[in-house]
Amino acid sequence: MSMQNTLKFAHTNNSHVVTSERRVTQRHTMSGRVTALRSEQFAGGHRNCICSLELMDMSDTGVGAQAAEPLPINSHITIFFPPHGPERGFNLRGRVVRCHPTGTGHQIGVFLENKIAA
Repeated sequence: MSMQNTLKFAHTNNSHVVTSERRVTQRHTMSGRVTALRSEQFAGGHRNCICSLELMDMSDTGVGAQAAEPLPINSHITIFFPPHGPERGFNLRGRVVRCHPTGTGHQIGVFLENKIAA
């Protein structure tokens, strides 16, 4: 009788298990607080709301951050990065694609509409 190791997939009903990484570009750990402006749509028009975000990570296509309040999925957001030393500040526009409550706020994922300049 020969023993043969086989690879088996684990099945889980745990919704907190991350099953795959969706980003195709490298994610870089970030820290710092930035200001964001989000646009909310409602039945009579739209309004802009300012919020503070604590950065978690960033790639060429997205930003992960922590927000105090939940942000609506598909809401448009502009993130303002302040100047740092001789570097100029810049803005990134995107769309909220993920918002999950955590013990200290809400973890959000933003898909960027414009690429980060090198």
